[in-house]
Amino acid sequence: MFSSVPTIVCDECEFVVKELKTVVEDKKSQAEARDFLRENVCKSLGQYRGFCDLVVDEYLPQFIQELDAILADPHQVCVDIKACNAGQGFKARKYVGLLGWFQRNSL
Repeated sequence: MFSSVPTIVCDECEFVVKELKTVVEDKKSQAEARDFLRENVCKSLGQYRGFCDLVVDEYLPQFIQELDAILADPHQVCVDIKACNAGQGFKARKYVGLLGWFQRNSL
């Protein structure tokens, strides 16, 4: 992104990560995410709807738990996506899957 990230970008990133963590931890938001996936994804899969519902029920809680763990350190997340300078004691983590794609394709 930048060779040296402006402090305001880093501060805003950390603020957004903290807000996102609050949403991720909220049980109502988790239920809304589950319901959204079931109604907008699984429902459109016809005969595979039941299987899709099972996958959502089985893996969404694990995904939320992993996302919550990643968001535990807002500064580290912002370093990872290059919105903050690494600084002392911080080194960008390498992600795989969807998070890795976002990390590799940041602007």
